[in-house]
Amino acid sequence: MKSISHHAVKALIYRKDGSMLLQQRDDTPGLAFPNTWTWFGGLVEQGEDLKDALRRELTEELGCIPGRVEEELFQWKWSGPQPALNHIFPIYFQAKDEELILMEGKAMAWHSLTQMEKLVLTPLIFENLQRISSFLYSL
Repeated sequence: MKSISHHAVKALIYRKDGSMLLQQRDDTPGLAFPNTWTWFGGLVEQGEDLKDALRRELTEELGCIPGRVEEELFQWKWSGPQPALNHIFPIYFQAKDEELILMEGKAMAWHSLTQMEKLVLTPLIFENLQRISSFLYSL
């Protein structure tokens, strides 16, 4: 098994109705999982705090930080060509939809768990649907 060479942070942005804000990845050559749906986030830079990294990524990708970054919900290891340990942080959505500016990816949309069953998801979300469901139903 490959050792972890990167850390990544991902935002599970949710509303009280249980829906989550997802980003559709674009199809740039070389981009893993083109056109799939995933959470906003990205790689942690050298020496960067995980929550600070997520705030930076959200500002770069959405133009704002849509709520308070809560405590880490779970971790998920990706053992693909560039192994990474993904740190998932929930964020209760407190902004307004019009404050969100898609700055990376093809699209963004709110999706319920039922709607997500019809989407092509990244392995990060697909392999963790039970964890995600447990979290959302515990609210």
